[in-house]
Amino acid sequence: MPGLIAGLGWLLFSYVVGWIALPLSRRAFPNHPALAWGLSKTIGLLLVGWVVWLAAVVGHVPFERPLVLVTTLALALAATGWTLWRDRIGLEQLGQALALRQERWFLAAFVGYLFIRGFNPDILWGEKLSDAMFLSALLHDSQVPPRDLWLAGETVNYYYFGYFLVAMIAKALGTPLGLAFNLALALLFALSTSGMAAILLAWLRPAEGDLKLKWIAAGLGFQFFLGNLAGGVRLIENAREVLAGPWERIGMGATRVLTFNNIPSPGSTISEFPSFTFLFADLHPHLIAIPFSFLYLAGAFNLLVGRVTWIFWALMALTVGSFAAMNSWEVPIAAFVLFTAACLGAAGSSAPIKRACLRGALVFGACAAGLAAFFPFFQHFVAPHGAKGIQLILDSRITLGSWLQHFGLFVFLAGTWLILRVRANKARLTLFGLPGWASGGLMLLLPALIAIVLRSPLLGLLSLGLVTLGGLLWVEKSPQIRFGLLSLALALAIAVGADLFSIHDHGNTIFKLYMPVWTLLSLGSVLALKEVLRWFADRPRAPRRVWKASFGTLVALALTFPLIAAGAWNGAYSRWRGVDGQAFLETRSPEEQQVLAWLSKQPPGDLLELHGPSWSEANRLSVFSGRPTWLGWVSHELLWHEGGPKATNVEGRRDALSAALEQGDAKAFERALTQSDARYILVGGPQQLSYVRDAMTQMPRHRLSTGFKGNWITVLVAEKL
Repeated sequence: MPGLIAGLGWLLFSYVVGWIALPLSRRAFPNHPALAWGLSKTIGLLLVGWVVWLAAVVGHVPFERPLVLVTTLALALAATGWTLWRDRIGLEQLGQALALRQERWFLAAFVGYLFIRGFNPDILWGEKLSDAMFLSALLHDSQVPPRDLWLAGETVNYYYFGYFLVAMIAKALGTPLGLAFNLALALLFALSTSGMAAILLAWLRPAEGDLKLKWIAAGLGFQFFLGNLAGGVRLIENAREVLAGPWERIGMGATRVLTFNNIPSPGSTISEFPSFTFLFADLHPHLIAIPFSFLYLAGAFNLLVGRVTWIFWALMALTVGSFAAMNSWEVPIAAFVLFTAACLGAAGSSAPIKRACLRGALVFGACAAGLAAFFPFFQHFVAPHGAKGIQLILDSRITLGSWLQHFGLFVFLAGTWLILRVRANKARLTLFGLPGWASGGLMLLLPALIAIVLRSPLLGLLSLGLVTLGGLLWVEKSPQIRFGLLSLALALAIAVGADLFSIHDHGNTIFKLYMPVWTLLSLGSVLALKEVLRWFADRPRAPRRVWKASFGTLVALALTFPLIAAGAWNGAYSRWRGVDGQAFLETRSPEEQQVLAWLSKQPPGDLLELHGPSWSEANRLSVFSGRPTWLGWVSHELLWHEGGPKATNVEGRRDALSAALEQGDAKAFERALTQSDARYILVGGPQQLSYVRDAMTQMPRHRLSTGFKGNWITVLVAEKL
């Protein structure tokens, strides 16, 4: 029941912020009511969150429920007043039927995700605990940026704005951490679904009638349901081994499919896809950014086929700027997508070069304004000093076969469609007035040279696709076709960049850039599927059957992830356990639950405990209690402060804790208590407790007493003398 009530509250809050944004979204996308309605909740959450964040970080207003509620109420009243005064027929212009149709996708995604998540709701495995740490810090703190719960005395040095947005809702509604974590995931999934559906409705809906449901379902299936082909390939290769451990082989294993030409076996390069990302449910920046990425994709569509207003540019500025504090990998992607669409949208004007330059300047101006809007974030954030910047990769190339295992379904659809478009436009696809065969040869020459010189068949294939798409974009006039081609071209261009360049490290560059590549390919593949099926409708039955059989085989391979691996992750859907991510402690570690209950009744004070390894269950008492500990996951803290002065602080704390709690070094123990504000010392196991008790007799400045005594955990209370 608490989960149901909390879920209804989160839905209500999303509709309130959607109402706040509706007057703005209608003016940002005046020609596309589907975008105005479908993206209003995402825009509203971003807008309200930015205003609350500014008040907290600049105005130093405590980040508590009154700030959130007063800000939301004031903006809601302003939106209502504007609608009654200037926008009385706004909803009618949007189209009530269209709005209700879009709400089905949003509500179904929210409820459906919570239902699936309820089979494995635990804040456990992966990086969920570190993600929950950021969320907990914001929930238990009134300052922004919040305190780092794993480095007591310091503030977080991470991209926390996405966590801030969902913490804002949790604070407004009083949602505890365990529920807030999973409700945030459900809301982000629903906003992503609504954003994708909105773009598909605005893009593919013909002027003379409604868009058939199957094309929206196809787009959502490509983006959020299907996996890559790796799972199906491995199932064919060794079914017995796969079925013996489906999650390890074709669940997590499907995200480690990429291989490199200078490495004989797959490394640790992550190649996630959205269905895995939302199923695995790490509340990480790359997941949080997904619904907001549809704002700049909608912006690209509007730049290509819509009317551009100053409110549109303001929205794009806020979107790009938010990524700097939410998931910085999206900043160059958003700028690149908007710049390309802006220039392409100017191609049909009377002065295309002049208009393209003007629009390009507006894009960069909007990006600069957006970054300025989030300038307070950079005042507190210190970029890792160990970052290597952008580097050209010369000796490592992704193999074509492994890349096709990841994106093969989209390549098949897009490749078929491009062949058909080239055939339809072969008379216009000429270079320098040469015959078609000569023009085709020249177009093949560049990809062939790239493949040979860089020793990369993949880059050759991607270059061939880009050359073909560039030629088609030059001659195509249909806005609908052009946006499909643009989506595919942007995806291939980003994929080329991920293979050629590294930002900090190559593996992470591929991981983060391949997420928008998947989304862009999903968008382009919907139109490709629609157009290919239309072309085959009046063609001989034999080739149509061959093509459909090939497509069906690829879909079957992609279905192994949602049908087999997802079932294994969720315990074969045998027991629904609710949506409280913290409830697992009651059965998995009841003594920790008792410690949390005891801590909740104690005076303020930090924790002192032995640091644990990253990606483990260590240091979760600080997360679930909201009390900072002197040191948590060491490798994560070193990564967040890489090369900076705080990294030395992390290393010093690690050594001191090891000496104090593992070796009973009284001086190290005294130093740790003196340097920190630790009041509660968490000790586990009799040997460690004996070390601490021996050290207690040699510490003249502190007195320790037993506050909580369990079978496994003892909590000592430190008092300064």
